[in-house]
Order: sequence, then structure tokens, then C-alpha cells
Amino acid sequence: MYTVLLTMSRNVGDKEQRIVISGDSDVIGNEALTSGFTGINASNYSIINGSFRWLSYDEFPIDTRRADYIDSNIRLPKGCRSLVNWGCMAIFPLCIAALGIMIIFRRQRK
Repeated sequence: MYTVLLTMSRNVGDKEQRIVISGDSDVIGNEALTSGFTGINASNYSIINGSFRWLSYDEFPIDTRRADYIDSNIRLPKGCRSLVNWGCMAIFPLCIAALGIMIIFRRQRK
């Protein structure tokens, strides 16, 4: 019999560190969640669920929501808007193209 999933923990100072090690990343892949692989009947949902529950100290499901952003708007004067537009749509791409052409010519000279 072989170990395919290993959980380890250690105390560092006053905190506990936990880690889950699997033999292959396919253990938590989308295909392994439901039906399994071709010719292998496997449903790793309980393994994944249990691992996350253990890692979160039984505070499961984990709430990953964030507070709303305070300032998510960008306000630019009208003159700056056209400058940013021209910079993104023309100046920056032309600079990249010019750099690429310079690199091609330098490589051809060598």
C-alpha cells in the first residue's frame, strides 16, 4: 500500500503550521471532483473537502468575500482622457513595434 495523500503539522512558536501533500495534482482537478478518470471510479470530493476543512481548523466553508472598495472610480479631466487614449491606442503600441524592428535589424547585422 502506498501513501498518496499526507497531512503534516508542526508548532512554530505559538502558532501551528499545516500542510497537505498529495502525490499528484490531479487529486484536486475538476475531473477528479465528479466522476473520476477513464477506467477508474473515483470521487475525490470528500478528500478535497476534508483537506480544506482540516487546513482551516474546521472553519468551513471559508468566507473569501472582501469589503467593497472605497474608491474604484478614476476621474480624469477631458484633456487627460484623450492623452491616455492616444497613449494606450497609438503611442505605446508604436513604441513596442519600433523596439521589435530595432531588435530584428540588430540581429540581422550580426
